[in-house]
Amino acid sequence: MPGPALSWPRPLRLAEQPDEAWRNGGGRTRTLAVDPASEYRAAPRWRLSVATVEVDGPFSTFPGLERHALLLDGPGLGLSGPEGERRLAPVDTPIRFPGEWPLQARTHGPGPNRVLNLMVQRDRMQGRLSPRPTRLDAAAPAGAWRLLLVAAGRLRLQATAGVPPLLLAADEALLLPAAVLAALGPLDLQAAAPASRWLLAAIDPIAPCPLDAPRP
Repeated sequence: MPGPALSWPRPLRLAEQPDEAWRNGGGRTRTLAVDPASEYRAAPRWRLSVATVEVDGPFSTFPGLERHALLLDGPGLGLSGPEGERRLAPVDTPIRFPGEWPLQARTHGPGPNRVLNLMVQRDRMQGRLSPRPTRLDAAAPAGAWRLLLVAAGRLRLQATAGVPPLLLAADEALLLPAAVLAALGPLDLQAAAPASRWLLAAIDPIAPCPLDAPRP
């Protein structure tokens, strides 16, 4: 019998995620996706979120985590720490820094800044943020994840597996585990509206994922 028809995963909508205030009152966070493995529920190996930073103030520290950040919109931020200032500017340039660093955020102008944050356990996972890729390879290691987030405009995704194209609007995301990406085949990514901006978060295991290891 033929298997179930292949289809796209349900898009994630940022507005539907809980809006959590920071303890220091300097911003808010909406979590887009988090490591679903049950054995890591107490300490997820990775987490993707969008932070809204409104005022100057300290960033929380996260020992053992590697952090990746990219400005989605806003006037920009300066993050001052042990190695000087890292700038989050509206030029689609991601930054990376250890979660242990005590950082002080300084806004570069009026209005809130929205920042995509990827945090990974550095001894288990590795991550990267890439602005506006035009193609997403279907090859990914077992236990890997890919997330596409539209910051502005609309994004058209075309798979090679025969499924209809998918349109993502601003503040919508698509989370793809390695197995689903392999089934869909390589994805072509194209702007579907003027001034569209999108980003790719790639998360790969450093060691084979226990959930994907062959069972006796």
